[in-house]
Amino acid sequence: MKLFIALLVAAVLYYLQYKLYSRMWSRNLQITIDFQQHIVEAGERNVLIETIENQKWLPLPILQIKFAATKTFLFPKEETSAVTDQYYRNEFFSVLSYQKIVRELPFLCSKRGCYSVSDMDVIAKDLFLTGKMLAHLEHHETVCVLPRKIPVTQIPFSMDVLFGDVVRKSHIHEDPFEFAGIREYQPYDSMHSINWKNTAKSGILQVNTYHTTFSQEVHIFLNIDANTVARADQLCEEAIRVADAAANRLLMEHVPIGFYTNGRDQFTDELFETAAGAGSNHIRKIEMALARIDLSRQKADFSKLLKEKTAELDPHAKILLISNYRKEDVMRVYESLCAAGYSCAWIVPEFYDVEPEEQVMSLPHVQKWEAAYEG
Repeated sequence: MKLFIALLVAAVLYYLQYKLYSRMWSRNLQITIDFQQHIVEAGERNVLIETIENQKWLPLPILQIKFAATKTFLFPKEETSAVTDQYYRNEFFSVLSYQKIVRELPFLCSKRGCYSVSDMDVIAKDLFLTGKMLAHLEHHETVCVLPRKIPVTQIPFSMDVLFGDVVRKSHIHEDPFEFAGIREYQPYDSMHSINWKNTAKSGILQVNTYHTTFSQEVHIFLNIDANTVARADQLCEEAIRVADAAANRLLMEHVPIGFYTNGRDQFTDELFETAAGAGSNHIRKIEMALARIDLSRQKADFSKLLKEKTAELDPHAKILLISNYRKEDVMRVYESLCAAGYSCAWIVPEFYDVEPEEQVMSLPHVQKWEAAYEG
């Protein structure tokens, strides 16, 4: 009889606690996934922050959280994770009453793009670890990974050859009363512009920069079509990096730039273009647009885009093409622009062991940008 009563009491207790957990486990329970930085550069490290806050008296002996992120986020290998088409994470927590748990997971942002953490599945168990409660939480924290930067030391061999006169003239026309900022010394800088105080602090030569009265504009046209199918994505990614480097290089010298591309935005499916401008907000706008280009989407006709947009420009503006694609349609438009008197240049990103065709390289102001194989 006593055994029967004990079993009955245990069954009642189990039933009551199960009903209690079923109704209350998710009340005042907040689970969030966030990132330490929402805008980073490819190759930089970031931190994923998991926060669990149980603001009630009912403890959660086992709380299981499942979510997925892009496999381009490189986390340290752990038993609670798996990588296939995405990075899948499966974690277990024991959360006491009124307890807050914060877990930080460092990772490397390996590839350009905008990425969101997918929705979370949350599983809780009761005190007897038998009852299972499920919930699906929508979660859309996004990290925007900007193109991996090309070192400044690699940029002048292309930019100074193609647009050295623009950079030089911008320095000649500097307004000494319009201070713009401080940056590292470059070979073309005057010794008179060195900021000796900041140089002494940093140990690296620093120079003062000034706004310029020179108004020459450069319009960059980025083509994300490749000349061949083999390793096309690598060459397009290199073209994006070159475009980012060219924009930064020119805006660093306060040269206004316009920007156009036939690549489509991963969120809006629209083409990005911006009129000539300068300043930190302008370059961040361009960098964000480059991060959001989706190479898997249908590209617009670049030769048509180039022809239509250059027709709207001031004939004194300079035009910079960045395009691995170099078939006849683009060459024909480029030749016509040169013949019409536009000041044009063309950078061809290509692997170091592949030489662009003589027909292309013989055009005015065309230069190869050597790309390295990846993977």
